[in-house]
Amino acid sequence: MNYDYAEASYERRKEIIKEHETYQKGLLYFITTDPRVPEDVQTEMKKWGLAKDEFLDNGHWLHQIYVRKARRMIGEYVMTDNELLGKKPVVNSIAMGSYNMDSHNTQRYITPEGFVQNEGDIEYRLDKPYKIALGTILPKKEECTNLLVPVAVSSSHIAF
Repeated sequence: MNYDYAEASYERRKEIIKEHETYQKGLLYFITTDPRVPEDVQTEMKKWGLAKDEFLDNGHWLHQIYVRKARRMIGEYVMTDNELLGKKPVVNSIAMGSYNMDSHNTQRYITPEGFVQNEGDIEYRLDKPYKIALGTILPKKEECTNLLVPVAVSSSHIAF
């Protein structure tokens, strides 16, 4: 659902948030009550629950969902794996990064042999820190002035 969330209307976003909540609460209920789940797993999971001192105004449930991939700005400079791997120099550096390049699974399915198969997972360890260009947090001048955008940073999927 994360890929739908960024383009969804506010009404649809509320629906997506509710769908996530229903799924996650249902999963927790299943793990703690279903006889197909081993008793030791049920016992351990029953020790956990929602934080009693957080999100009091929302039934102890978060107000937002975690959206790993959403819209990103296309700014003055777009970082790619070339900069992270040191293949292309970053001239106007404002920060350093060291997080590995990764992309989570796009889908998971059961093979005809009965095994779980993940598709689309990329995990690439970087050996050294990399520079982050100033242009990645600056919108294009013709689109906006006097704004820094550090969260929706201008980068490719893998560099993000």
